[in-house]
Amino acid sequence: MKRHSEKYRYLYLIGIIAATIIIYTLSLSNSFVWDDNSLIRDNAVLRAPSPLFLFKQPFWTPSMSQDNPYYRPISLMWFWIGYKIWKISPLWYRIENLAVYILFIVLLYLFLRNKVNDFAALTGTAIFAFHPVHIENVAFVSGITDLSAGLFLIAGFLAHFSDKKFFRYALSPIFYLLAMLSKEIAVVGIAAIIIHDWIFKKNRLKKFLIDWALWSAMIPVYLFMRNSALGYILKSSGKQAPIFLKLLFAPYLLIRYIQNSILPLDIKPYHPEKLAQMSTIIGIISSAAIIFLVFISIKILKKEKIVIFGLLWFLLFLFPVLGIVDISSALWAERFLFIPSVGFVIVAGLLFEKFSSIKDRRIGKLPAILLSGYLLFLALISFTYSIYWRNDWILSRQMVDTAPDIPIGYAGLAYQFISIGEVDSAFYYSKKALELDSTYFTALNIFAGTYLERGEIDSAIFYLKKVISHYPDYVYGYSNMGKCLVEKGDTVLGVKYFEKAVSIAPRDAQANLNCGLGLIMLGDTLNGIELLRRACIYYPEGIDAPVALADLYISMGDTIKARRVIEKYPQIKIFYSTADTVFRGGKN
Repeated sequence: MKRHSEKYRYLYLIGIIAATIIIYTLSLSNSFVWDDNSLIRDNAVLRAPSPLFLFKQPFWTPSMSQDNPYYRPISLMWFWIGYKIWKISPLWYRIENLAVYILFIVLLYLFLRNKVNDFAALTGTAIFAFHPVHIENVAFVSGITDLSAGLFLIAGFLAHFSDKKFFRYALSPIFYLLAMLSKEIAVVGIAAIIIHDWIFKKNRLKKFLIDWALWSAMIPVYLFMRNSALGYILKSSGKQAPIFLKLLFAPYLLIRYIQNSILPLDIKPYHPEKLAQMSTIIGIISSAAIIFLVFISIKILKKEKIVIFGLLWFLLFLFPVLGIVDISSALWAERFLFIPSVGFVIVAGLLFEKFSSIKDRRIGKLPAILLSGYLLFLALISFTYSIYWRNDWILSRQMVDTAPDIPIGYAGLAYQFISIGEVDSAFYYSKKALELDSTYFTALNIFAGTYLERGEIDSAIFYLKKVISHYPDYVYGYSNMGKCLVEKGDTVLGVKYFEKAVSIAPRDAQANLNCGLGLIMLGDTLNGIELLRRACIYYPEGIDAPVALADLYISMGDTIKARRVIEKYPQIKIFYSTADTVFRGGKN
């Protein structure tokens, strides 16, 4: 790869973008996977008429998580915009993710170009664009949190580089705020910009005090918005490992991140490591290795400002995800590398540039061959790894294969099987998940559901009590308990559980549907109809709620209202025959 003239640099950038699109082409036909179903397909928040409503909501829906709900309204807004334009088509959400990724790549090139020459900037951009650690961020629709945070963070830095006061003093801090509202990791950006100015503008630091003050002012704004929406700023999960254990194994996780950044040969949807199961010797050896690497780096690179900045960027944005702060059920994951990778490609691009500049006939075209081979290696792994994110069947099976001691893969397969009516298979896999973690709420709920499907109501109630005991805010624990009690004949108590579910998740379509049907059974038709209407509004693509509402109007002899429901929700027309009157017919 030769040095690029000013004339051709954007052609190379277009080539990088074209190659990126080819790499991700296969993933565009993927279905919704994992959290996508709850965050997009079933998320009533996206049906809100105004995006301002998103700023009052936690990121997770009540059906997803019990601990530490995140506050990411800008990430939700990407989903909201997508829903308003193309409803719940996975293809278009994936195109949206890829478009944001490409925009990020363009901004990344401009960011790198501000610090290094064209060759290093284009090399670093290509490495980032083709790198398989970013597959989850792009091929997994819910991964837009990192894309959005990275996009606005780099935009904030570019505005900070500008000589125009409007860009530096207005746009730059606003972009920083938008980054924090996309994902919490962006909070670290204030430290990154201070380090940048300290390294590159040390003689003019007073000039940047206003910039730092404006960025710092965005943090209390973010915290105020977060507290207003969630009711707190931080919340402990109550399951934290001892701090000394976290610090001991942080270097091990750092080494794993470095390893997958340089040679991504251990890419998985879910890594099974747990702090409690790790050997102390591994932690000590890892700590010694990191100390040695830091010492050598300082000795060799103390005069290379851009390399030092790249390394510090990498370490700074990785620090929160080294297991020290409890932010995820996974101890480590490739998706956490998205923003830190900017620091990695700064160093990698510069190293390839230095290697290519060596004037030695014995080396010849070796630098170009190595770089081309490395980029091809990254692209091929990315292309093949995107297959794992094709649907929940493949993803869950891959999790079982690569993390057999973790319940998440088994619970995922159990959910898939119960969704298609394969109760015995769902029972088997949910039982396997519970053998690994007896309190895993997804597996407990599915396990109870298999008993309910079999008609073993008492067994279903037994496990649902465990769900509610361990997860008192899990909406489907109450919904399913209500179903069991209604099935058993205790409709009054069942409705109380339905009402509890609605109080936890007032915009959950299934909770409103169950409660509405329960109230109608008790003779409270007026309130029952209102809840059925809400269920239709919160999930307008569904079938159960509109059919239940139309059937109720037909049973009441109100064919005009029944016809209106059928016309408003055309997906249920196949169930009815309409002429002068409306009656149930068609398909079942």
